[in-house]
Amino acid sequence: MNTMVYNYHVVRFLPYPETGEFVNIGVILFCPQIGFFDFMLETHKSKRATDFFPELERHLLQAALASFTAEADHFKKLFRQDGTRVFRFEVGFGMEYYATFTRPREGLIRFSNPRTGMVAAGVTPEQVLGKLFADNVQRQFAQDKEYHERQMQKRLQQDLVRAALYTYYKPGKIGNDDYHVGFPFIYSRNDKPVKAMKPLNLNKSDSTDIYNHGGEWQLRLARLHKFGLAPEQLILAVDCPADTEGRRATAANEVCQMLREIPNLRLIDFNATDEIINAARVG
Repeated sequence: MNTMVYNYHVVRFLPYPETGEFVNIGVILFCPQIGFFDFMLETHKSKRATDFFPELERHLLQAALASFTAEADHFKKLFRQDGTRVFRFEVGFGMEYYATFTRPREGLIRFSNPRTGMVAAGVTPEQVLGKLFADNVQRQFAQDKEYHERQMQKRLQQDLVRAALYTYYKPGKIGNDDYHVGFPFIYSRNDKPVKAMKPLNLNKSDSTDIYNHGGEWQLRLARLHKFGLAPEQLILAVDCPADTEGRRATAANEVCQMLREIPNLRLIDFNATDEIINAARVG
């Protein structure tokens, strides 16, 4: 399949237009070049919507979903009759029908602004629809093991910018061809790394994940010292579980204890912004 353009809208549940608050509940996708139209709706996990609008009666959401599903199914049949794509060679008509379906509407179900993308060669529109649904509705990107740490890194960058320190720090690797470790913030003097800083997420939902992630970094940093490659100071901005008891807290405490055994390594609470900035100062 050649590369082609697709159009899509995120389907939103907006029970109170007065506040403008909504929950993403689905995605519709249209590829005009091949007359492909399909949609995906979140029909099983209504709790996320009713939790956001606790005063709303659940049957209103269920009724809205049923009504929209019937409408979208009917519209989908306009594009496929007897297994044949009706608008395969009539792109203009297909676009007109799609524009009619996605017109601004009143009611509990609304659409986002129109968005476009490209279906890469070797990828089907069905796969694109599934990916868009996973990202926009299920927030699958947030389940990425490194997602929280990337968000922490952005916060650290903003803090360094406000403290007029960001220009001193660059992302890079510390080590040599035999062994090296990547850091998002490295301060060097005369081309030699002096300080390296990174966020470390130990606030994971499972204690095993905390042990594994913390242990990986303990091993990496210990090796840098073992091989004589470590900078003068390592700074870890650590996010730990808020609760002080339980499996997660025990795991985070044990990991931090192991990390403190590494020479010249400083652990700082991720929320202690002033302490982090003071540790990051150069001179």
